[in-house]
Amino acid sequence: MRIALLGPFGGGNLGDAAIQDAVIHNLSARIRGATLVGISHNPEDTARRHGIPAYPLTRHAQVPSPHVTSAPRGVRSLRTLVRQVPGVLPILSRLRSAVREGFHIRDAFRLVRSLDCLVISGGGQLDDYWGGPWGHPYTLLKWAALSKLTGARVVFLGVGADMFTSRLSRVFVKRALLLADFRSYRDSETKALAESLGVGDDDRVCPDLAYSLPVGRANAGVLQPDSTPHTVGISPIAAGAWTSRDDPRYRNYLTQLCSATSWLLCSGYSVRLFPSQVRMDAPVINEMVEVLRDQGETAWRGELTVHPVQTVADLIDCLATVDVVVASRLHGVLLSTLMHKPVVAVSYARKVELLMGDLGVSDCLLDGHTLRSEDLVERVRYLCSSHARIRQHLSGAVEAYRTILDSQYARVTVLLGRHVIP
Repeated sequence: MRIALLGPFGGGNLGDAAIQDAVIHNLSARIRGATLVGISHNPEDTARRHGIPAYPLTRHAQVPSPHVTSAPRGVRSLRTLVRQVPGVLPILSRLRSAVREGFHIRDAFRLVRSLDCLVISGGGQLDDYWGGPWGHPYTLLKWAALSKLTGARVVFLGVGADMFTSRLSRVFVKRALLLADFRSYRDSETKALAESLGVGDDDRVCPDLAYSLPVGRANAGVLQPDSTPHTVGISPIAAGAWTSRDDPRYRNYLTQLCSATSWLLCSGYSVRLFPSQVRMDAPVINEMVEVLRDQGETAWRGELTVHPVQTVADLIDCLATVDVVVASRLHGVLLSTLMHKPVVAVSYARKVELLMGDLGVSDCLLDGHTLRSEDLVERVRYLCSSHARIRQHLSGAVEAYRTILDSQYARVTVLLGRHVIP
């Protein structure tokens, strides 16, 4: 059994990485002898991070470039001449893109001929935020169509939708979903979107696949009965995830977050800063540290540290050392609850609100667009005072999610003609 896992991962988002780790673990545990490969934007990162062979998702994917010597003088002279002819460069650019896409389709077809199943999993799949309709929507349709042509199964597993800006995107996504042999969605709003496209209303909604990570109670950290929660983990989000650095709402978000962090430090709390998107969020953490130290660390009674995080394992280790979390990214929030950590979700997107509502902890949800430091401090203090009760609630919710996800993985293995391994 040869299965490919496809997604726009490889860009440093540990939520995407956690989902792929979870899918790899669960399919490998249930299908004896399965060979798994990745299809991503950054095959080199995917191979290193997940330990599986990986292939480029698009013709733009990051792949190591072979050493290229300089072009002969005659070729360089021709290029110079062509640049001087009006209107030629745009035509040549489009022609080059078409040729490169043709070669990528050829290579993709060669890969899917060797597959038994293509699995498209996780959030950010039904989305045209990056690249418009000819970005990921077109890519989904291309890979799904090639897979069906070669007889491979197509599975959309726990996918999520963020936004569509184009009618053509909806057409591409609808066609891709209709080619699937199995579909399930991360939340009810994604399912409603699929139904609005005319795709089967009997599809299922399931918890986020990251809840099926093999993280046990031992990883969650244990608070002694006579101790008081005092370590707060804070995971900020970069502007590029939802707006721009110049947006007044984002500047307010960062200012209020720094103000609340300063209050916690001056009040004796220890604060641990950490990213859940290692490329985009690390600069924000550095900026926060500079602002906080400029405000005067002599008044701090607590300790400020930056936890080094590069992998999902690093993130899990970090979460095990804190008592309460403040996070904005969906999987910064989600992985905290997976570890039974009470969390204040400073939301920038509807998907974060849906998760907190489903968990039954919406009272710990704040709007990132209108954040006030006093509200954040009040929620952190509330979580600390109700720590044991909230952890018990999260433990029960996570176990219920695991049961649902186990059932879903079992359905996929039966679809593939395999019995579930006891």
